[in-house]
Amino acid sequence: ACSADNAKRLLSSSASSLQAHLLSHVQYTDDDDMSFAEGIIHNDASVLPAQYNDVLSTTYSNYVRVRRDPSEGTVYDNTFILSSWVPAVQRAMQQGKRLAGPMLVTYSSDKHLPIDKSRIQGTVSNIRAHPHLSVQNLALSSFMRFAQGQHNMYFCGSYTTPGNGHDLSFLSGLVVASAVGAVYPFEECVEARDDFKRLQGLMGLKSHVREGQRVRVGPTAQCSEVSFSSCVNSDSEVKFYKKQ
Repeated sequence: ACSADNAKRLLSSSASSLQAHLLSHVQYTDDDDMSFAEGIIHNDASVLPAQYNDVLSTTYSNYVRVRRDPSEGTVYDNTFILSSWVPAVQRAMQQGKRLAGPMLVTYSSDKHLPIDKSRIQGTVSNIRAHPHLSVQNLALSSFMRFAQGQHNMYFCGSYTTPGNGHDLSFLSGLVVASAVGAVYPFEECVEARDDFKRLQGLMGLKSHVREGQRVRVGPTAQCSEVSFSSCVNSDSEVKFYKKQ
């Protein structure tokens, strides 16, 4: 996996003029804001306000703090609370297992954020990982459908979709795989298949697998639902589908 500009460099003169043009104009968040280029993986609950610690740790997926700093201006801290929703963690907690602390990933424009160093597990890089949610990028992703397949080259990832998320990036890979002959593995899941068909239309690609060539490796894919309340809209549910 690589960013649009790195894909262009790798392809060099092999790309068509349209492919080269589209790949070279995708904008990324770190082009003009490095605040969230690197996240700190840790379990230091002190980054969450003490009076709301329990409810945030168990119910919400994010805690965002905006504050004013005399030297740095407006400072944004965004902490992802993974232990509140990650299915494997939820199952472990239901079995009575206790965590050493919440599973957190914190991004901040404040490089001196007071996180206990003994509770830091590592870091994660977001360099060239998140395209801007901009009109320009939306237009580029729309035109990318006309570049798919030129010179027998196909593209997938965030910059080829009208959004900016893990689910669409993953699904775009399935769309491209299906376009070059692979079998879509979640045919039995109606909702998942419908999403797949929608993104096929947006990316301008169709499945190219003849029925006689269909080959399934291992057991037929089944899907199960994992749902949790959205912290943005507590009245809705977000559904995920996973291969068992």
